[in-house]
Amino acid sequence: MATIQLLFENQRNRQLLAEALADDHDVIEGTDSADAFLDTEFDLCLLDGPAFRGQQDTLATKKERASPVFLPYLLFLGERDPEQASKDVWEHVDEVITTPIDREELTNRVENLLQRRDLSLELKRRQEFTEERFQTLFESTPDPIVVVTDEGIVTEVNDAFTRMFDVEREAVLDTHVTEINASPSESVEKLLLRVDEAVDTAADESEGTVEVTSATGDTHVTELNVDVVEELGDATERIGIFRDVTGREEYQQQLERQVEQLERFASVISHDLRDPLNTAQAKTRLAQRESDSDKLDELADVLDRMEDLIEDVLTLAKQGKAVGETSPVDLGAVVEAAWSTIDAPDEASLQPATELPTIDADEERLQALLENLLRNAIMHAGPDVTIEIGSLDGRHGFYVQDDGPGIPEDERDKVFEYGHTTAEEGTGLGLAIVKQIADAHGWEVSLGESLSGGARFEFVQR
Repeated sequence: MATIQLLFENQRNRQLLAEALADDHDVIEGTDSADAFLDTEFDLCLLDGPAFRGQQDTLATKKERASPVFLPYLLFLGERDPEQASKDVWEHVDEVITTPIDREELTNRVENLLQRRDLSLELKRRQEFTEERFQTLFESTPDPIVVVTDEGIVTEVNDAFTRMFDVEREAVLDTHVTEINASPSESVEKLLLRVDEAVDTAADESEGTVEVTSATGDTHVTELNVDVVEELGDATERIGIFRDVTGREEYQQQLERQVEQLERFASVISHDLRDPLNTAQAKTRLAQRESDSDKLDELADVLDRMEDLIEDVLTLAKQGKAVGETSPVDLGAVVEAAWSTIDAPDEASLQPATELPTIDADEERLQALLENLLRNAIMHAGPDVTIEIGSLDGRHGFYVQDDGPGIPEDERDKVFEYGHTTAEEGTGLGLAIVKQIADAHGWEVSLGESLSGGARFEFVQR
């Protein structure tokens, strides 16, 4: 039941209203003082003109304390027309009513105001629940979080922040963001305070990398992501989340070192082996002209295989680098370009789907991937192989499959390893290059079986 406060100097009217409302509501008939009124909890206040004039300031204070919850006042004006009520009256009350009034109209007016009151209370409960849930997430997240005003003053931090920066919450609140122990601190300030400018300029300015030194002296590489909270009147707040990417950075550095080593190795092969190899091939061809010998033919084949190995190692070193910028690429056009460069036998057949997807990729390296897959299919399935390329159902990616003998299930995990091959003329690096290019793009590659029993390679963009 709702509680209704009656403030009437007219005792007769107060008694009549109390009797009319008592069956459906709890009724409080006045209070002894302004302090008592301010301390009394109720859902609706009914009052007459003399009470309104005598307690106008108290009524305003009570309403202000209840904000943002709606606390309705219903003013009885006697026989006066409500439209004649002064502006000052309407600034304090929510409805006015003239007397005499019948019971049905009184009930409707009261219920309408109480329904608005109930709606306001429900909205407040939902807001409190949302705020409580946000606060729980704010404190429980493992990533350090800081909230600052548009002037750069810290208003809130979570437990993860205090642990990483080794500070007490009270010590960092109300301080400027430049006092955060990060290097460089100006990067933190720029990211947190100028992120709203990044919306109209470069999007990547809303995130960046800063280093944080922990209490134990360890240096953490963190990725600072910032967002702006608006609709706070004339003010805004920035929320900054520090994500520890130290492990990722270390892995990236290790990967770069491995690629550098591979490039140096490939350079040695290219410069120190290619020249002697070219000399050996030239002398072998000259000897073949002077003598018809099977041994010389076998030697020429060995030298040609060495040349293929050198080319594949150089390709592997090149494709091992991480892909930088990518762009939307027409897969159909790249498939045609790859097919035209591999010198496929006349019996081989390529059947691309009618509509191939657009792939976000490095076009040159995507073509290298397809060239190696097409050569691999011809090498293992024979010159009369039929190769099919198409889109994946329900996933963003593509497949390449053939109608050859396929790859036994117990060997599928090995085919992407360096040097693994079942063909006499193969170098064992073709599918390793395919895997290298897919990894460099961040794609997931899997090997299965086509409907005809051949090999089926699937590439899914994460």
